[in-house]
Amino acid sequence: MVLGLKTRSFGTRLEGIDTYFFSYESKWDTDYFTDHDFENNERLFIIKHPQRNEFISLLGEQNTYVMHRLLLSYFESSIMFQVLVSKLKELNKKRFVTFQDIESKALEYNISDYNFLIYDRNSILTEVDIHTKRFEHYSEHEENQIQSLLFSMNLKTILQKHNIQFFKPINIENEEKTTGNINLLVNKMLQNREVGMVMHSWRKLNNINSTDFIPVISNIIEYIKKDVTDNGTNPDKFNDTSKLEHLLSITMDNKKEKKYFFKIFNDSSNFGFLSRHGKQFLAEMVDISTNKTMNFEKIVTEIANKRVPNIDELRHMYNVWHITVCLILFEWFTNRKTQ
Repeated sequence: MVLGLKTRSFGTRLEGIDTYFFSYESKWDTDYFTDHDFENNERLFIIKHPQRNEFISLLGEQNTYVMHRLLLSYFESSIMFQVLVSKLKELNKKRFVTFQDIESKALEYNISDYNFLIYDRNSILTEVDIHTKRFEHYSEHEENQIQSLLFSMNLKTILQKHNIQFFKPINIENEEKTTGNINLLVNKMLQNREVGMVMHSWRKLNNINSTDFIPVISNIIEYIKKDVTDNGTNPDKFNDTSKLEHLLSITMDNKKEKKYFFKIFNDSSNFGFLSRHGKQFLAEMVDISTNKTMNFEKIVTEIANKRVPNIDELRHMYNVWHITVCLILFEWFTNRKTQ
């Protein structure tokens, strides 16, 4: 019997994989009688670990479930990261990206390309006969985002505290900036808890309908900014940070352009609970914007004139923010050394 996570997966975009750290069943299977391919409704996610079948006795069912969900989120994050590399390849090649470069890219950008529709599906902790694929034991648990985030920050300590050896690292000497290898991406998330925490949070930024989009983006930018401030000159923790510092300055330091970022992120008067901060005073919007010009300066003016942004304006704003945080994440991830 093998312990794993059974996921409801029909209609998802995440393909099957077999890696150093885990395996995920193929999206497709073949009918034994007709020899026709069909899409699996349920797929098994298995963590590769020598103590895998002791997880429940040592951690308990709920914590074992959370750990499986965390590793699944690392898988999805690594696939999303490869999408990032592909979609933003030209911008990542630039020595210094400008806000105009970002806004131009936003006109042809689709955040939904990052949504693989798997992590937010229901999943069940189960034991399965790997040969017959017969499920023998089911254990349903509720997903708790706070618990998952805390696990991402403290997974090594938690496992060692419960007499479970931590995941053996992969030797990545001279491959620190490799982005095409899922094993190396996941290894970095596991071995560097700061990276794991940020990637687990970044995974949520896959659609414009999320009400916590602004808080998640601002938290990621602020955390990376502090990390660079504290550790950027330490050669044991970072490679070159010049491009990263430039991108961070666009969002936080540049007088002209930071108004497109943190000034809006903190604008609780106009955005209420969509902003980072709630406050007693809430401005009353007087109309809905009819602006069709996808220009951030024009959109900011419309908001200042108490007009609710229309869907095209919101999409453009979210695209700009998403591209920016992805560029920052790419520079941070590829230059932050695995510990």
